[in-house]
Amino acid sequence: MSNLVNKETAEAKADLANPEADHDRVERTFRADFTCEKEQCGEVVFCVGKGLDYAWSDLDNGTDSGWAEELIPTFFQPHLMMFVVPENTSESVRGCVHASFRVFFSSPGNAINELRNALESLMDHLQVARKIRDTRKSPSSETQPLRKLSLHERIERLPKEHAGYKSFLLAQKWIGNAGTHGDPIKRDDVLDGYKLLEHVLDGIFSLHPMATNINENKAPQSISREREATRSFLRESETYTK
Repeated sequence: MSNLVNKETAEAKADLANPEADHDRVERTFRADFTCEKEQCGEVVFCVGKGLDYAWSDLDNGTDSGWAEELIPTFFQPHLMMFVVPENTSESVRGCVHASFRVFFSSPGNAINELRNALESLMDHLQVARKIRDTRKSPSSETQPLRKLSLHERIERLPKEHAGYKSFLLAQKWIGNAGTHGDPIKRDDVLDGYKLLEHVLDGIFSLHPMATNINENKAPQSISREREATRSFLRESETYTK
């Protein structure tokens, strides 16, 4: 961290100027910048947030006391990557995840809502229907109206090859429900959602394609790559000889 600027808020300055005010805590606003230490990166990230100076004492013996400083970030630009999104992740899902990352520090409730949007986009990518014919309304398929499926119902309809992720997606859905209904969401709740979604995205967009490739070729990927390289060489040789 460098170029830290940490100043009292206007209210804190007024309290400090008032000899009768309680001065055991001072609220501040700060800004700072960070630089990635990786040689291939070097990205500069700016941060703003709230600061707090507060008095403390040793409750055991009541003799030691002092002041502590706390910095609470509320925004980073560019936003921090809370987990690595697999390269092959669909753009719609990726967009929702990054939207969640952007507001993680400032608004955990909105961050969890964006993760819920990511689940809906994931269902779309996996071609899970959004609506079905409502058989409860009419026995005739021609007159049955369309009924919108809830996210829970869509997750239950996951394709067989991804059915193993249902419990992870449903767990994230329950966290998202709390945010949608206005219940207080903490950053730890959002982090739980990130862990669940990271596991699912890794499996579907990273590990699942690898498993599909191995199953289709009935061999380890290294052997498949060698076979493909040999076939490519033979095709080029045939073209050259012609």
